[in-house]
Amino acid sequence: MAKLANFEIARGSDAVTTSIKSQLERIRWLAPEKLKDLEYRYDHKCEIFSFGMLLWELAFEKKPYKKIEIGKISDYVVAGGREEIKFDPTTSDDVRIQKGYKKIIRQGKLLLYKNLFLFLILF
Repeated sequence: MAKLANFEIARGSDAVTTSIKSQLERIRWLAPEKLKDLEYRYDHKCEIFSFGMLLWELAFEKKPYKKIEIGKISDYVVAGGREEIKFDPTTSDDVRIQKGYKKIIRQGKLLLYKNLFLFLILF
């Protein structure tokens, strides 16, 4: 299985979760579940959220939550705050790419919800 990761803290799915307490900058890409509880086991839901943030960063060429003080990002995300998917009138190629990322991000959310729903039905 291919996986995008920060290989500095990568681990197998059955390994112990790495502590992120001293790595404040990574807050920009962390899922709300992990931000609520630093001991929360990093799972596929966290991976999907982080991948979505990476796509947002690539599409808009900005660090996530750049306008928010680093110490306040966690509270903002846990409370439901997210980066906007807002397109600037740039070149048509940029808009096309950004819209493609938006579609991927939305499909990722739908896939996550569909898998969760199936899991709940089966178990």
